[in-house]
Amino acid sequence: MGQLKIVCAQLGPIDTNTYILMDDEIKEAIIIDPAGSPEELIKFLEDEGYSLDGVLLTHGHHDHIGALEGLREHYDPWKLRVYAAKPEQEVLMVKDYNLSTMFGEGYTTHANMMIDDKQIFEVTSKHKCQCLYTPGHTLGSCCYYFAEEGWLFSGDTLFAGSVGRTGSRNDVFFRKHSASCVFLSKL
Repeated sequence: MGQLKIVCAQLGPIDTNTYILMDDEIKEAIIIDPAGSPEELIKFLEDEGYSLDGVLLTHGHHDHIGALEGLREHYDPWKLRVYAAKPEQEVLMVKDYNLSTMFGEGYTTHANMMIDDKQIFEVTSKHKCQCLYTPGHTLGSCCYYFAEEGWLFSGDTLFAGSVGRTGSRNDVFFRKHSASCVFLSKL
């Protein structure tokens, strides 16, 4: 099996980390949290000769989904697999929940591959990952764990050197986020 390599770019209005995972052997790629301009992501993949096999969303806030619809338009919208935790679909589909109205008119989107907690699934023809529900930033926040590589993509659940951010001052969100951080510390 080919090895995955990672490219990280800070994209969009608040420099959100967008990850592109690529396998040189099979020329397949996946994007995690497509922020910013879809044209930048498409150009990068095409220049490098990769097909886009799927998109993983750690949560549905605007800064993590900004390029998604442009990617759907460019690639076959019926075939492009967009993954999210099942509880996150509502955030993706409601402008006020995905916070896109903070930057203009607002927009909605959706995932077509709704993933269960702890579900292991194929993201390319040779690579798998596991979805781990980590509510707190949003009710459907999740992390993607690539066990073979030892990688965890946590969205806004964890930041470098800190515990990330809760999505609300609501005590329920705080408790859920705290529990998620404790869970992740045991991986």
